[in-house]
Amino acid sequence: MVGFTDLVFCLSPAANHRMSPDGYENAGKVLAFLVAFSASIFQCYLYLFSCRARTLKAWVLLLVLALCNLHLYGLRNLWQIGFHVFVGFLSALQIMARRPLDRRSDCGV
Repeated sequence: MVGFTDLVFCLSPAANHRMSPDGYENAGKVLAFLVAFSASIFQCYLYLFSCRARTLKAWVLLLVLALCNLHLYGLRNLWQIGFHVFVGFLSALQIMARRPLDRRSDCGV
């Protein structure tokens, strides 16, 4: 149940990042939205699938999420930024705490 809850909390900011800012006059803000959205989706991928250097990738994604959200300060207030960074932090902790399943050498045969 904890894994499902973490996945929902990881997807909700991703869906929120998908929404572009009002007007496209500032390309930096649009790019920050897209990068934050991609980082949130990649966090979900890291949570679901095991890969090499998962801990390093989780911390890098958390840093990217924090920097993108700080760049979006004019479009968001501190509560929204804090929420997105906090959910990213909890997702990174959950990614690092998750252990890959052990596979038997006989593959269940």
